[in-house]
Amino acid sequence: MDHETITQLRDLAIKFRIGVEKCDRRSLPITFKEFPRGACGDAALLLGKYLHDGGYGAFQYVCGIRSRRHEEHEHAWLRQGEVIIDITADQFSEIHEPVIVTTNHTWYNAFKVRNEHEADYELYDDRTKYMFASAYRKIVESTEVL
Repeated sequence: MDHETITQLRDLAIKFRIGVEKCDRRSLPITFKEFPRGACGDAALLLGKYLHDGGYGAFQYVCGIRSRRHEEHEHAWLRQGEVIIDITADQFSEIHEPVIVTTNHTWYNAFKVRNEHEADYELYDDRTKYMFASAYRKIVESTEVL
């Protein structure tokens, strides 16, 4: 992936994160209540749809777990080829960037991948699709006023 495309993906990911932050959290799934904490899986699915709709193709949803200081932490992000996109990594104390778009996998390699599939909530059951579609519309609407 070329530098220009990575820059465009970063811009869209930043715009999407700001859109989430601007939304009334009560109108989003409960996982967004303390965004970014606890919202990584749902945020990754919604961001994957946003990037796909933006013409950047399909992304993989990646969920991994790591053990650190006798605790296990689960985290989810997007991947397309060598590029990782993550809008919730700053829920971890060692990460200070609200949006990560990188080809550097060092931090992510600490996670043992438990689940990986296409980042498309439309592959889920009808109830889940409805919930995600509603949240997606609200977030996209909030990005349009930026």
